[in-house]
Amino acid sequence: MPRFALLLLLSVLCVGCSFYDRSAPPGGAELTLEFPAGTTPAQVDAALVVLRSRIEPAGWRWSEATVAGTTTTLRVGPLDEFTRPALTRLLTKPYSLALYIAPEGADPATWARTGAPVFTDRDVEESYLEAMRKGTRVSLTLDKEGGRRLLAATSPSGGGLVVFVDESREMATVLDGPLRGRIVKLTPAGADKDTIHLRAVELISAWKAGPLPVAPTLTAETTWGAPR
Repeated sequence: MPRFALLLLLSVLCVGCSFYDRSAPPGGAELTLEFPAGTTPAQVDAALVVLRSRIEPAGWRWSEATVAGTTTTLRVGPLDEFTRPALTRLLTKPYSLALYIAPEGADPATWARTGAPVFTDRDVEESYLEAMRKGTRVSLTLDKEGGRRLLAATSPSGGGLVVFVDESREMATVLDGPLRGRIVKLTPAGADKDTIHLRAVELISAWKAGPLPVAPTLTAETTWGAPR
C-alpha cells in the first residue's frame, strides 16, 4: 500500500466513528482488557485517558467503552490485518524507550546491552514525525541533561546507537562521530516503507499520549459490526 494511501486510510479511520457513537462500523472489534488485581477505579480511568489519547491520532476512535471493576470492554473499528497488531500493542504495551551507545567496534545489531541507558522516554521533551523520501522517522528532542549525556557517551568517535522499545531492539546503527545537540532521529524497524510508517505513527502516538499508569492485558477479542 503506498504511503499516501495509508495516510488516507488513517484519516478515514479518524473520522469513522466517535467515542459516543453506538453505530457499529463494518469489521470492527470488541476487545476485553483486564487490569491487574488491585488496580483502583481512579487508575483505570487514568489509564483509559492515556489509551484513548494513543489510539485516536493513530487512526481509531472508540465507539464505546464499558468499565466493570478492573475489566474494560472497548469497541473499536474498522480494522484489518495490517492495522490490528498495532492497535493491540497501543492498548497493552508501555512503549518504554531506552537508548544505549554500544562501544566502538561492536555490532549494534547484536550487541548485548549493559549498564544504564543514555536516555529514556522520561528525558524526551518533544517528539514528532518526519516524512522522508525513503520512509518515515521519529524525531526526539531531549532535555538538556539528556543531550549532555548523549554527547558524552558518543565522544570522541561515536560507537553504535541502539534503541530498545519494550525490551525489543527497535533500531541499531553505527555512528561516525559524536552526537551534538539534543535532537535524535529514529527510523523504526520494518520490512518496507509502509510498515515503517505505520510503526512510526504507532510510536509517536504512544509517546505523545504520555506514560501509561497501569498496563492492561488483552483477554478476549470478538468481531463487532461485521457485515451480515
